[in-house]
Amino acid sequence: MKTVEASTLGFKLNVQVPETIEEFDTLAKAVGAALEYANRNVLYRSVLAKFRASLSEAVENQTSIPRKTEQTGKKVKDDEGNDTDEDQERYCESEKIYFDRVVAKLVKTGEFENKELAAASFGALAQNTIDTIAFDPSEPERAASGPRKVAKSYVELAQKASDNGKLIALANALREKLGDSWRIEETVDSVAKAVSEDQRRIREATKLTDVYSV
Repeated sequence: MKTVEASTLGFKLNVQVPETIEEFDTLAKAVGAALEYANRNVLYRSVLAKFRASLSEAVENQTSIPRKTEQTGKKVKDDEGNDTDEDQERYCESEKIYFDRVVAKLVKTGEFENKELAAASFGALAQNTIDTIAFDPSEPERAASGPRKVAKSYVELAQKASDNGKLIALANALREKLGDSWRIEETVDSVAKAVSEDQRRIREATKLTDVYSV
């Protein structure tokens, strides 16, 4: 065992913890317990947290049912860290409450017979979403975030494509890359959001390559 410092309720406390994986497994009375616990911890604090946020965004994109937000009283910062005139927002409903509300609305509008069928209709989207998220133990615990702002460079890219008569071609190229899981309209806003999603998947894919390459 070894001593580590833990902080709670304003106290800094010395606590005895296992010093090795083998010692952890011995205390847990199960071989592989340390690895199993570590996997569950990363899934909970990182992978599933990112999944819930990404799926909510994908569901909003697919259904056009927005997740509720509220203003924070702060201003959105630009790429250089300066305040803009745009009000900063945060979500005022959890991913679970939002998803349940979407499901209920789909039933109410008659698109599905019951909530079970409505929820199940997002099964492929859910699997596709988590397939793009890397298992990365090096990442810090994910903090709650507000609506994802599309980077100015992505908006400019979509606008340039529109100005040059290439917006439809760019939209089609993104449809090929993102598949049916991401609805893309032939507008600057929709294409910019698709570019942002494509870049997110590329970043996650890079992490997957880093973790699993041999």
